[in-house]
Amino acid sequence: MSDRRTNSEKWETPWFREIPVESKVLFLYILDNCDIAGFINVDADIWSPKIGISKNGVLGALKHLEGTSKITINGRICWVNGFLEKQGNLPLNMKNNAHLSAARKIIANSDKFPEAVKWVEGITYNENGRLEGVGRTPVMYCNVMSCNVVKSNSVVEVDNSGKEIEM
Repeated sequence: MSDRRTNSEKWETPWFREIPVESKVLFLYILDNCDIAGFINVDADIWSPKIGISKNGVLGALKHLEGTSKITINGRICWVNGFLEKQGNLPLNMKNNAHLSAARKIIANSDKFPEAVKWVEGITYNENGRLEGVGRTPVMYCNVMSCNVVKSNSVVEVDNSGKEIEM
């Protein structure tokens, strides 16, 4: 299991404050247990005793989380929307083994999660059947005070004029 970044400010966001406790616990479990690309096999029978929620409670929480657009479920696979960005793994670079693994997982699930494919645009197979290249760079996302830009696997703080801020 790898270390994960977490946003401690999520507890202050309206969407997180307003969801039921079961959904909070399940969301945190999914974040902690999904793979490097944000995918996890849905298994309410396994998850239920681990997080202390009934199987029906897990299924209800999954449905609720999907309604918040924080996760997408297709069949028995769940994908955490925005996981790669939040973990600082964009753009994907095929010279980085962890990124290579994430790209393979996205490609393997591309039929079920076409919205994830945008992160592997620019990555191709070479004549030896190996992935190469650099994936799509995410666009800037902003809040009221500042913007963050993912740049070379690190987050750079940018003020409203577009100037980088020393961190």
